[in-house]
Amino acid sequence: MNTSEILTFSLTVFTGFFAIMNPIANTPIFLSLVGRRDELTRKRIAKTATITAFIIIVSFIIFGKIYIRIIWHNNSSI
Repeated sequence: MNTSEILTFSLTVFTGFFAIMNPIANTPIFLSLVGRRDELTRKRIAKTATITAFIIIVSFIIFGKIYIRIIWHNNSSI
């Protein structure tokens, strides 16, 4: 892969994640849920939410193909 392909791929992945996570719409929701908490608690909740989202995304990246193959295999026998 050359630099241009890596940049294109990275931009595509970032755009996809941005669309899935939708931070513009989710920021007011997050603030309404944690708005009355102190700053340390808000940061801890934000960190936990970010780590959880990261784990879910990585799980889909790792196990997504396997899951699709299982579904496809089970579905093709019907």
